[in-house]
Formats: sequence, C-alpha cells, structure tokens
Amino acid sequence: MMRFSELLNRRYKLFLLLCILCMILLDLVVILARPLDLTEGGSSTWWMITKNLENGNGYKACDEAYVPNCMLTDQTTAIREPLPVLIYALLGTMTNNAPPAFQLTQLAFNLLICWLVFLLTQELGGRALGVIAALAWSVFLPTLRMEAHISGDLIAGSLVAAGTLFLVRAVKHGGLGQWIGFGFMFGLAVLSRSSALLIAFALFLGTLIFLWAQKKRFEKQWMIGLIVSGLALGLTVSPWVIRNQIAFGKPILGTTLVGYNLYRHNAIVMKEVFPHYVGSDEGYREIEALVARIPELQTPINEARVDAIFRREALRVISANRGEYLELVLFRFFPLWFNVGVLEQYGQEMLVLDYFVIAQQALLLVAFLIALWKGNWFLRMLALSVPFFMLGYMAIDSQLRYMIPAMPLVVSVSVIGVSSFFTRRPQ
Repeated sequence: MMRFSELLNRRYKLFLLLCILCMILLDLVVILARPLDLTEGGSSTWWMITKNLENGNGYKACDEAYVPNCMLTDQTTAIREPLPVLIYALLGTMTNNAPPAFQLTQLAFNLLICWLVFLLTQELGGRALGVIAALAWSVFLPTLRMEAHISGDLIAGSLVAAGTLFLVRAVKHGGLGQWIGFGFMFGLAVLSRSSALLIAFALFLGTLIFLWAQKKRFEKQWMIGLIVSGLALGLTVSPWVIRNQIAFGKPILGTTLVGYNLYRHNAIVMKEVFPHYVGSDEGYREIEALVARIPELQTPINEARVDAIFRREALRVISANRGEYLELVLFRFFPLWFNVGVLEQYGQEMLVLDYFVIAQQALLLVAFLIALWKGNWFLRMLALSVPFFMLGYMAIDSQLRYMIPAMPLVVSVSVIGVSSFFTRRPQ
C-alpha cells in the first residue's frame, strides 16, 4: 500500500492526465452516439430562454406544461437559474448555436470538477488520495447522461466543489480571501442550481459548530470569516433576487418551478397507488386537472402567482395525507441515489450503463457511510451537508441527476473514508 501511495505522489501528473484522457474518451463516445437536440427533453426550457436572450427579447420563455396559460402573459420567466443561461447564450453567440459546442462545454465543466475533486481531496487527505478521488470521478458514470441535454447541474457541481475547497482552506489555513471565495462560489452555485443553497447552509452551520467545538468559544477571526462569506453569497445572488422582485413583485431566490414540482410529484398521495416517480405524462394530467379546478390559473397571472397557487394546493394535499406523503418522501431516496424508476416513467428502457450506475452508486453509498463512521469530525461535518441536501429534494422530487452538484463532495469524502481502513486518520 505504501509503495502504491508513493507512486501516486510521485507520478500524480501522469495519473491526472490519464483521468482527463479517460473522461474525454468516454464523453466523446456519448457525444457521437447521442447528438444533442436543444429543443427536446430537459434542454427545451433552458434553450427557450437562451434563444430569447440571444435575439434580444430578454429573459423570457413559455412552456404551458410548467406555467399554465403563460401565452397570455409577456412570458417574463424565472423557471431556470440565470448563470447557465448566460453561459449558454454567450456560447451560442460565439458558435452559432452549434450543438456539439454545448456538449463540449458540459465536458469542460466535468473536467473542471475532476480537477477540483483532486484539489479538495488533496487538501483533506493528501496528494495520493487526491489522485484516487480524481480517478474515481473520471469514471463516474451518471455524468455521461448529462451530455444528452443542457442544464445547470455540472456547472453547479464545479462551483460547489470550488466553494467547499475554499471553505476547507479557510478552516485549515485562515485568510479572509478564502472565506470570501467560499461565499462567492456558493453564490454562483445557487445561481446555477438553487438547491446548492442547502449545501451552503449546512456547511455554514456545520463549520460554526465545528469551530466552536475546537475551543469551546467563538474566536473573532472565525466569526468575521463566516460573516464575510455570508455577505459574499448574499451579494452574489442579490441581482437575481432584485430582478425577480421587479419582474414579479416577489423576491424569488431560486426558480418559479418549486410549486409546480411540489404539486406534480406529490399529488399522487391522494390516490391509492404505490410510491413512484411521476413522469411527464402523469404529471401533465395532474396539473391539467388542477388548472381546470382553479379559475385563476386560467387567467394571465405571472409566474410568481402561479408558483404560489401550486405551493398552496400542494401543501393542502400533503397536510391531508401526511402518512402517504412520508412514505413517498422515504421512497424518493431510491430514485435520488440510484435513479430507480425514473427512466421508465419517460418511456425509456434501462441500458447496461444504467445497471452499472446502480452498482457504482451502491459502492459509493457504502464508502460514504464508512466516511461518516470512521472520519474525523471535520470530515463528518462536510459529509453531513449531503443528506441535508438530499432531504430537500426528497421532500419535493428526486432523480439522480439532481445529485450531481453534491457528488464531487460525496466522492472526495468517500475516498478519504475508505482510506481510513488503511491509515490512522485523515489529515
């Protein structure tokens, strides 16, 4: 084991190059096998907004499957976070909207995550473990499906990894710049996938508790660092919140699809059906029935009001069916971690790749639990942000791709956890 560790330390650049080559090869195979259609599937709403920005029409989109009767409004939207849209609009302008350019951009962010996983794990457990974590990410199969559409998941994943790296360095080495980096990177992550705020909050609270436990008191430099990081995050997301206040009369931090998803994926608790992922066809029928019952949804109201109505009706359903809802929440762990039952709801068959994904996720789950058991308290603090993040999705809607922003942290923590069987303690 020691000789292998020494080899990884000495030849780490070679191993990182192998990681890059492996990822490029696997992703290019997917890109060639599954050309990107920007108008279909998960890409469509991102593409609507991107195209309108490119054409000078503003941040607008209309998909009545998500926002009923949006054709009656000016189509000002907040159904998608702004940072990925801005990146895709810039890319589209530069490449004349060539689909391969969008797929290669996804690959670029995936490569960036690999590098950040190496740096984060190296900071936590040394260079050899950093190389192992990078190797693990280079064969992380769920990212291959991300090449089939554009989204904010890989962008958010890279920013969460960068923000966590800044946090680890801030705790280990100090420095106001590191604390600012922590807040700024997570602010950008929230502008890519608003659920990243759950990880940021858990890490902020966990760091506060961890630092207090170290000396049983709050030291001035720590409190200043945490306050500055919170301000950096708040200032980073503030333009989006202010824009939504102006556009909708409501300071929306994330998107206007929370209410839609809360109702679509939880309305089944009113029925005597086994818990399952709600696909687009079934979801459309649930939303259509709701619109028919509520006259206000048939009028030209803005997205914020639509979102509020969906939330209100969803909470009524959940409140009246608490036991069934709890069963559904617990069930959602399986589609969220393993993607079980998701593809079938979209009329797709499980491929050999998907069975390998399930096996890989099972191994990662075991390794992650080992990290919680064997790791030091700082590692546990980082790790516990992941189940907090997961609970946010399990309460509403879950599938594996939603885990992408948190998976760099999962891989890093898992590698260090498993290494604890062979070494005394991670650094």
